[in-house]
Amino acid sequence: MAKAKICGITTEEELDICKGADYLGFIVESSSPKNLTPERASELMRLTSAKTVLVTTSRDPIALMKLANRLEPDVVQIHSLMSPRDVDFVLKRTPGSVWTRVGVSEPGVSARIKSLRPVSSAVILACLGWKSGPDAQVKEWKICHSLRNEFHPYPLVISGGLSPDLVSDALELIRPFAVDVCAGVEVDGRKDRELVERFIRTVHQRTNDRMG
Repeated sequence: MAKAKICGITTEEELDICKGADYLGFIVESSSPKNLTPERASELMRLTSAKTVLVTTSRDPIALMKLANRLEPDVVQIHSLMSPRDVDFVLKRTPGSVWTRVGVSEPGVSARIKSLRPVSSAVILACLGWKSGPDAQVKEWKICHSLRNEFHPYPLVISGGLSPDLVSDALELIRPFAVDVCAGVEVDGRKDRELVERFIRTVHQRTNDRMG
């Protein structure tokens, strides 16, 4: 079954809205407007039974190692272009799993995944084509599909431009390990209960249909 990750959790209310997700992302040490202090992230992480993901753009492996050991998330998501050697440093010194990021349209994406595969348990395929329109988005999804075929069964996570209306098509074409959403389930910058529940339901139902 594909997993649903909701990123950018900032309040107890959003925890409740997103409680059906498989993974919840908490952003720390980032320039994101949803950035949390370590103290606040820790408070929220303790209130959920979903798997917790520390999402950060930090490039400092020592600082990240200390932060991960402080928060003890299920997953450390390194959303920067950290070298495989530094990722390995973090992996060996922190609890839980490590996910890393690659840009789908960046040069050498396949080689980058190969270099990260030994040191990370999953790779986030960051799609930005949606910013240029549907055609560019579908083009990137086709790249994701090719990467999935190349690296299966290594887990790949799709992020960028997803919504309750689009996620079913992405799942059908790419068949990823998980899908990651933030703004696509928000209204005025806040998680919307109807959008979140529809996104999660679509992910789980679409997968069940394919398995049936």
